[in-house]
Amino acid sequence: MTMSHENPEIDSDWLRAAQMTKKENKKKKKQLNTLKARDRNEKFNLHEVPFRVTLIRTGKSKYEMIICNHHIIYDGWSNGIILEEFFQAYRDLSNGKDLVKPVKTKFKEFIKWILVHHKDEREKFWRKHLMGFDSQTQLSIKSKKNAETISTGKYQIRYEKDLKDQLEDFVKAYKLTLASLLYSSWGLLLQKYNNSDDVIFGTVVSGRSAKIEKIEEIVGLLINTLPLRMKTNTKEKIGDLIHRVHNILQLREDYEDTPLVDIKK
Repeated sequence: MTMSHENPEIDSDWLRAAQMTKKENKKKKKQLNTLKARDRNEKFNLHEVPFRVTLIRTGKSKYEMIICNHHIIYDGWSNGIILEEFFQAYRDLSNGKDLVKPVKTKFKEFIKWILVHHKDEREKFWRKHLMGFDSQTQLSIKSKKNAETISTGKYQIRYEKDLKDQLEDFVKAYKLTLASLLYSSWGLLLQKYNNSDDVIFGTVVSGRSAKIEKIEEIVGLLINTLPLRMKTNTKEKIGDLIHRVHNILQLREDYEDTPLVDIKK
């Protein structure tokens, strides 16, 4: 026979400690969110600082770092570059080494490229791509009950690994890209909502296809938004459509640095 001995005082002490820890963690999280919101709402004077770095101690040996910048300064790709240089500087200082400023291509070289690269060819390409399009592509979802537009929000979906693998196998087998597959799907959806076989929607590119030395190391706002037109006909097979979208994406790579304001003109 096995006998057990339970101490209600120990159990109650453990429960109180657990509740206290949970309460403290909740309080810390609330304080952290308050600091983030305050930092996010603080305006930038770009004549003084390009970005702010805030280091918050959240535990005995645990910290959270907040980097806040004006969106006009640099894009998401640049985040990784800045963090790598930041931590490299931290490692050097920790090991007693002198800081060495990285030598790399400057952002102004990218601006020079935009001003002179294929200027006439860019206009010809975009005129041909957008020729004859004279309507608006919208995504207006109305309630069947009262015909009022439903307020929009943010929705995220995560693909299961099996579906992700199937998509990757599909594009690999047919020598496509995930971008061309997803853009084709989105374009077909917009066509249904607009009751049209000719739609345009915005696509985002990294802007780093320009033939500039070590462009992948440049910090700046290289990202660009470009219109993608998708026109279909009832006789076209879905496979042919995706391949056509894929070819358009490849063809426009030489003109991805065209400013959106110029395309709108």
